[in-house]
Amino acid sequence: MIQKILIAGLIVGIIAVIGFGLIDAAQVTPDSDSVILATESLATDMPEITAQPTAEVTEILAETTPDPQPVIQAQDSMGEAWLAEGTVTLLEDFGFTLATADGEYYVELGPPTYWQAQGVNLADGAQAIVDGYYNGEQVHARVVTVEGAELVIRTEAGQPMWAGGADHETNGEQQAAGGSQFQVAAEDWVTLSGVIGSASNGNVTLNVDDGSILNLQMGQPQFWQSQGIALSIGDPVEVLGFWSGDQFMAGDIRK
Repeated sequence: MIQKILIAGLIVGIIAVIGFGLIDAAQVTPDSDSVILATESLATDMPEITAQPTAEVTEILAETTPDPQPVIQAQDSMGEAWLAEGTVTLLEDFGFTLATADGEYYVELGPPTYWQAQGVNLADGAQAIVDGYYNGEQVHARVVTVEGAELVIRTEAGQPMWAGGADHETNGEQQAAGGSQFQVAAEDWVTLSGVIGSASNGNVTLNVDDGSILNLQMGQPQFWQSQGIALSIGDPVEVLGFWSGDQFMAGDIRK
């Protein structure tokens, strides 16, 4: 009798264990399914979650990052080709005002020691034809024709005739178009050290080591590039040139 009771209790115990096991299994399975679904959901949503902030950051950077200081490149930063005829109304040392049918324009000539040496009769009231480059503010003259005589200021590439073509090893002698000569004595050439401060419209600003600031007329950047010259804002440089009145005329720039 006792054996039957023990066997019956054992069977009940086994059934109870199996029953509890089934109950636990039934409770665990939904949790596992939930975790798996959640993982799949995160994996599915992850590209959307990460892509949206990335797009926003890219847009913010595009809006807030300041324009970098560009390296001076070969481009027509002196302006577009310009040709006009008019009357000289006000002649100055470094240029003149030209009255045309479209309005008045300031025409830059460079140092008077150069253009006056060519012997062209440029004066107030003279009729002149100007071939050059207009940048929206002023005209950089290439050739000025007065009474059939040509005053040559720059080459076709935009190189200033008073600087780019100078031979510094032969007393700064420079042969201008039309046979006239322009000379700068060897002792007049000086070297200034500093850093590039800015560059626009063919002009370069030099922050000299002594604290002064000079505007250098350099001609078209495409001419510098043809010599392998690349100038960036902040570059330390040495500039070889000469003084023409209050204007410093650059001949060479060394980095």
